[in-house]
Amino acid sequence: MSESNGYIDKNLLLAANKRRYATIDVPGLGVVRIRNLTERERSAYECGFLREDGSTDLSDAKIRLIIATVCNKDGLLIFTDNDREALEKIDGIITNAIAEASKKLSGITDDSFEALVKNLEGTAGGDSLTGSQENSDVST
Repeated sequence: MSESNGYIDKNLLLAANKRRYATIDVPGLGVVRIRNLTERERSAYECGFLREDGSTDLSDAKIRLIIATVCNKDGLLIFTDNDREALEKIDGIITNAIAEASKKLSGITDDSFEALVKNLEGTAGGDSLTGSQENSDVST
């Protein structure tokens, strides 16, 4: 923390870049290792819902999250987009268990997901995915 004001400083915040992992026991499958999404990875994941025509498509949300988070013991991703079709054939209970654990590890809640979809739908035809931002804690 900064000694002058009690808030963390820039260097401390930027040092919070350690990858987190979790193992989950998936019924009927066994133990699966997942890793969290970094801010860059999460942004890419979220932007992937927006289609060129401005519509949103959530049909592959779970599969895309599984591809982005399931890893081996060394933390390296084991799936690529080339595995999408094969992953779509897996029992939905299995994909749901992995996707839900991945969401939790990466801080994706149902509320944040719904807000994201509304934001993306609101930007159809716009130039920005961020929309307007309010800042109620501005200090000068």
